Amino acid sequence: MIITSFLVFLLLGIISLIVWQNNAILYSTELLQDFSHSPAAVPEEAKVSVNAVQTIITADPFHQQQDALRAVFYNIYGDPRQNDTSFFATIVLEQIQQIGESHAATIPLVLYYNTVGHAFLHGPAFAQTVQTRCQALGLTCVHMAHYQRGFEEITLQDAYQFCRKFPDRQMIYLHNKGSYNGGKRREKWRRHMTRAITDQLCLDRITDQQCSTCGLLFQPVWTLFYPGNFFTARCDYVQQLIAPNEFEARTDAMLSQRPTEIRGAIFAEKRDTRGEDRFATEHWIGSHPSIQPCHLSTHADLTMWLDKPKLPFRFMTATDLPLDSKWILSDVTKTKTILQDKSSRMRDAYLLAGLLWKWRSFYQQYPAEDSWIWNYFPDGEEWRQRVYAPNGDSLRKILDDAWRETPPSSVWMELLKSLAQQK
Repeated sequence: MIITSFLVFLLLGIISLIVWQNNAILYSTELLQDFSHSPAAVPEEAKVSVNAVQTIITADPFHQQQDALRAVFYNIYGDPRQNDTSFFATIVLEQIQQIGESHAATIPLVLYYNTVGHAFLHGPAFAQTVQTRCQALGLTCVHMAHYQRGFEEITLQDAYQFCRKFPDRQMIYLHNKGSYNGGKRREKWRRHMTRAITDQLCLDRITDQQCSTCGLLFQPVWTLFYPGNFFTARCDYVQQLIAPNEFEARTDAMLSQRPTEIRGAIFAEKRDTRGEDRFATEHWIGSHPSIQPCHLSTHADLTMWLDKPKLPFRFMTATDLPLDSKWILSDVTKTKTILQDKSSRMRDAYLLAGLLWKWRSFYQQYPAEDSWIWNYFPDGEEWRQRVYAPNGDSLRKILDDAWRETPPSSVWMELLKSLAQQK
């Protein structure tokens, strides 16, 4: 009897381990490939500059806008090596259907899209398929251009130019996530993100100016961003940003000039957390200190949206989820350790020292004195008083003074040692 019970217990343990491993594999292969911690292979041709590989389809796309309040900007990518081109159309038609049936389309809506990569996306069959679906849904869809190669900054640049021309409008940005790395969990994520940015809860708060941006989930660390990079935004906010086609270079310059005392410890400093290369596009929308972000997720843990086909939305502001929540790829124990140690807080790249350096480098600005940022991030009131002090010291002097008053602690030194060992 004892032996039988032991064997049953052992069998259950093995089954549990297999289930756990499968979940871990799903998490790493279907989600974490989006981040450099577990990078997906990117076709070499996609890494080349987009210059001289553009085919303009509509020379003056924005003449279609007229009096429409909002516009959708849709980046459609197809791997040139993919043989099954029906896969591209399936995702695109699904997302267009979601948009056409959403609250966003209850008023006249123009959808501007670029195609990137596979020649099929530039062909008449795909164009006709898209137009047929758009017309059936009452959408005006405009194919702006086709690019042989490139990343999301192509369509983000068009959205930025639109907002500079129409600062009183709203823009919605999305892409056909899963076209390169598919999977059931990524499908659910894409559907949730598309649903969120076209939902009334987001759009009404954008219209009444309660929010400058909105999406499925706003994450305040490793930068201020929407994981997955689907969002809706007010154009008067977007027009303040650095042009997307300049943002990667500006990020590189900001990082190269950053004081060595500022180090990323809450997250390891990788391409995604630093905003380098193609990951710069995810850092773009939240890069201005005037941002008033909102979202519709009651959970910081992104995996909730990967496992459920549909969860209810609830309007949330940036401050509704604690900073030490279980964010994507975060180590909550380490985060709490850093947040409990002032010396670490004053030096971590993902807290206010790093954010202030970024904002000053990008925009020569700090958050307004009444910004939510000072109340949400630790030591916010101290940093606010320092940067708004009447003596007008440079940020470098402000940082040096703060670090001199709060020398490196044993906790911070241990964190740095651990980071060095990980390299």
